[in-house]
Amino acid sequence: MDKAEVIALATRATRLIRQQCEQQPETRWQYEYSPETFCFTEPEFALEICEAVADVWQPCAERPMIVNLPATVEVNTPNVYADQIEYFCRHFSRRGEVCISVHPHNDRGTGVASAELAVMAGADRVEGCLFGNGERTGNVCLVTLAMNLYSQGIDPELRFEQMNRVVEVVENCNQIPVHPRHPWAGSLAYTAFSGSHQDAIKKGFDARQPGDPWQMPYLPIDPQDIGCSYEAVIRVNSQSGKSGSAWLIEQNHGLKLPRGLQQDFSQHVQQATDSDGKEMTHHALWQLFRTRYGLQAQPALTLLDYQSASQQDGQLSLQATLRHHGETRRLQGQGNGLLSAAASGLSALFRQPFMIKDYHEHTLGARSDSRSVAYIRCVFPQGESYWGVGIDNDVARASLQALCNALSAADQAGGTKIVAGGDAHHPTKHGAEGAVATVAQLQRHPQHGVALRQAHQRFH
Repeated sequence: MDKAEVIALATRATRLIRQQCEQQPETRWQYEYSPETFCFTEPEFALEICEAVADVWQPCAERPMIVNLPATVEVNTPNVYADQIEYFCRHFSRRGEVCISVHPHNDRGTGVASAELAVMAGADRVEGCLFGNGERTGNVCLVTLAMNLYSQGIDPELRFEQMNRVVEVVENCNQIPVHPRHPWAGSLAYTAFSGSHQDAIKKGFDARQPGDPWQMPYLPIDPQDIGCSYEAVIRVNSQSGKSGSAWLIEQNHGLKLPRGLQQDFSQHVQQATDSDGKEMTHHALWQLFRTRYGLQAQPALTLLDYQSASQQDGQLSLQATLRHHGETRRLQGQGNGLLSAAASGLSALFRQPFMIKDYHEHTLGARSDSRSVAYIRCVFPQGESYWGVGIDNDVARASLQALCNALSAADQAGGTKIVAGGDAHHPTKHGAEGAVATVAQLQRHPQHGVALRQAHQRFH
């Protein structure tokens, strides 16, 4: 067929359709004409045939018309397709009377870009499919188009507050799964496994204030806007660093881990994920944390009760009852504060000198009756260091239990053996030397003074 024959075929079919529509005036008809090979055709001929069809249909408010200009098969870059759309819009004589639609396919993987540039070039309407289903490589994804607009502050007038439900329905209807990394909607679309990415996201959340515009590293929108929780943002596997695990512990349990504890815990997480090669669930991560730092229901070394009193020389004396592997032990120590007194007594009880290297604490929540969390790192003579964590309604008790848990962690690791040699108020010679060594070490390291003195003053 030559060009004249093609135009005659199109106009003859349009005339027949109009006649049939006019015989049923109770129905409001809208006509869509789509030159199937628009993207392959000379722009001038595409314009000519559409003009001829429009002359037959005579578009108006009573007879609306859509001229649909497809990229039936992607054969050019998106800018070329947009140029074709712009040329048509500029030269079509009935531009104000018709709706210009585009219908991009995705053969070159640029269907979304083609649609966006076509709209910028003058198109009024886009035809596509949910999640890019369609012939061959699919039609343009309407979800991606809509969310691209949304991410730039433009309301696409489509609602995706329950994106997971949309995915579920489409998968059920089409029996085709949505790829986990599909833009905006995939199950991994907002997930970071990389340690550097997780660190940036954690810092972004730490810096964010209520009411701030959304500006988050690696998260172009707030996942909660489409019904996703922050639990999916950071997931832990062997690629993850310290920040990801720490962020999940803080988000799910409220614990703000000190930097040193973040580094220590990340090593345990790395060992666990390397051993089985799998992602670590939130539950498994929390169980690992509890096991490593003494937050079980019955820690190996449990503080049962304690009493402290200030001495005339400015020192503080401590008496405490502990349970160590099922046996009750009495402890007595002296120091310039509660923790140094406890360290003195524990060193004597377990015949093991050590030094408190780090101390941090905070409350779980803003209420006055909120529980307190304490973090303590102890260093032993051979250079090994171990962390313990304590949680209690009483901040002093939380700190003492954290200290006990740090010693238990040392015992559990096997590098430093903790063996009770008798009640601490009747120490052996070795135990007494351990107590003296501990106090002396605390006094020789003024860098501990600020945090420890602040804590000790609160506990007097």
